[in-house]
Amino acid sequence: KRVFIGGAEYRVLSFRAGESGFAYLGLRGVPDRNAAELLRGKEIEAERDDAPPLEEGTYYIVDLLGCEVSDETGKVYGTLENVVSLASDVYTVKNGAEEISFPAVRGVVQKVDISAKKIVVNSEILAQICVKNA
Repeated sequence: KRVFIGGAEYRVLSFRAGESGFAYLGLRGVPDRNAAELLRGKEIEAERDDAPPLEEGTYYIVDLLGCEVSDETGKVYGTLENVVSLASDVYTVKNGAEEISFPAVRGVVQKVDISAKKIVVNSEILAQICVKNA
């Protein structure tokens, strides 16, 4: 219904999902491409009640942040601190000074429980693909 960009409120007139996870918005007060270019790269915020529902198995990043990440045996890797959207999302999990990053793809992420703030990962695959950051 509405979004906030740089502290200014805009009414959403149209929305279209594009390739590679991009979204195209038509906003009241942004009449043409030149006006839209001035907003390119800026963070867009919205009220939770205005956010559209998601398909099953997809989540808003804000809901994932802060989730405890553990494996199927219960070993805790830490808390999800950051999500970077690339070809697939890359999760960064922090546990004290230790930090690991891994792609959040099927096979790696086994279960997400937003209400319990928990993400379960496959320990065998994670051991093969994660990057440890010092």
